[in-house]
Amino acid sequence: MARLPQYRDDLTAEQIAEGMNRALQNAQRLAEDAAMLLEADRLPSAVALSILSIEESGKVPVLRQMATADGEKEVRDIWKAYRSHIKKNVLWIFGELVAKGGRTLDELRGVVDPNSDHPDILDQLKQLSLYTDCFTKATWTSPQELDLTTLAAYLVKMAQILAKARTIVPEEVQLWRQHLWPVRNAPLAEQKRAVEAWYGEMRIRGLSDAGAEDVEQFLAANQPQA
Repeated sequence: MARLPQYRDDLTAEQIAEGMNRALQNAQRLAEDAAMLLEADRLPSAVALSILSIEESGKVPVLRQMATADGEKEVRDIWKAYRSHIKKNVLWIFGELVAKGGRTLDELRGVVDPNSDHPDILDQLKQLSLYTDCFTKATWTSPQELDLTTLAAYLVKMAQILAKARTIVPEEVQLWRQHLWPVRNAPLAEQKRAVEAWYGEMRIRGLSDAGAEDVEQFLAANQPQA
């Protein structure tokens, strides 16, 4: 079988929506398989498939960036992120941040903190869950020796949440481009207002059931403590 050439150019709203939907459908399949492996106490394989599912779900926000890409270099950078494991697995700590009280966008920004090592940690965990390896002082590791009892259940749950099935239509992508393109280089406060306007128009067109108050609270900046 010949190696398929990977596409690296711009996409239409229809093509972006198709890519998002395919990613979510595959993420859901992987999450379901991971859940079955968890039930069968095959923890390393459950962890590995959960991480693959999280990576597939992570393609959705990456592809959304394509709607506001400006120029060939940015398009190529987005494709690079699309095919990078650590660029797509950042959402895995979302549940942990929520458990610690995170509710607003600002409180959850640790998910995309460029200085955090959580994407690398998850990528290494995936490798450890699949392969034997050798580390410091010639210490060998095997997937079946990992203590994954708590982490496996958490990762399967996160994979299921992130892969929650919904159909993304091209109109949603077009509206994102309409609202976010003008502010793509603007301060965060302006981008938040644009996202709020996007949600508002999505709601009017029946493409989202997110309440206006919920969106406003999520996007609100953290207030300094008195």
